[in-house]
Amino acid sequence: VKDINIQFAKNLAHSFAPIILFRYLPILQQCVDMVTSEEDVRYVVVNAVDGHKLAARFKDSEASLLKDKREIESLITTTLVRERKAGNSWLSLLSSVTYEISVPIPPVAGKAIGWVVLAVDTQRMDQKVWVGALRGLSMAGIALALVGLFAFFVDRRLRGIFQEIIGVTRRMAAGDLSRRVKIHTGDELQELGQTFNRMADNLASSQQLLKDWARDLEVKVKERTQDLEEEKQKLDGIVSGIGAGLVLLNKDLNVLWGNTI
Repeated sequence: VKDINIQFAKNLAHSFAPIILFRYLPILQQCVDMVTSEEDVRYVVVNAVDGHKLAARFKDSEASLLKDKREIESLITTTLVRERKAGNSWLSLLSSVTYEISVPIPPVAGKAIGWVVLAVDTQRMDQKVWVGALRGLSMAGIALALVGLFAFFVDRRLRGIFQEIIGVTRRMAAGDLSRRVKIHTGDELQELGQTFNRMADNLASSQQLLKDWARDLEVKVKERTQDLEEEKQKLDGIVSGIGAGLVLLNKDLNVLWGNTI
């Protein structure tokens, strides 16, 4: 706030310089009156380089401006800011502050012209700041409440979805591959559910392929066993019909097989 008012005072000093240079004092007074009509401005004083007033307007009592030569020499070259609060306690933080800003008027051809004094009461601006701060806090509180409420519903929704996925997973682990998750959220969660269902479909297909392969293998083993039995019977018939005794011995001369005559 203070920096804004200092810049405002400097802008006034620049705009007053040509008016003072050409001695348009009635116009200068009109400009001072117009600036002082602003609600926050308490008074405006335009001083010549020797310290006398060229134009001024006060809403309240006349300000106690600097008068001695040393202070005047300082004012026509540097910016001076005085700050006055309504009190000295911590409650003064909530009260208004008046800034009395003295700004030198830009010199012309190296020659000083004077200075401008602007007094601004920050009460209305401070009230706006406090109102804005309270409004911001209120909005932040509402936003936090909405975020908390949203997080609560999202948490419940996610819990329900993941509980369903966990339940289907347990049934799949127990051997039941017929169950599928049902998620219709239209977002990434639905895509997760579809991916899970595709995995379950692939597992079910793989399990069915294994069952089919095991059944086919059992049938083939049975058929091959029957073929071997039939071949054995044929061989036994051939050996028994040759009319001679045959014996199959191992290296220890033990009988492993023999035909009947």
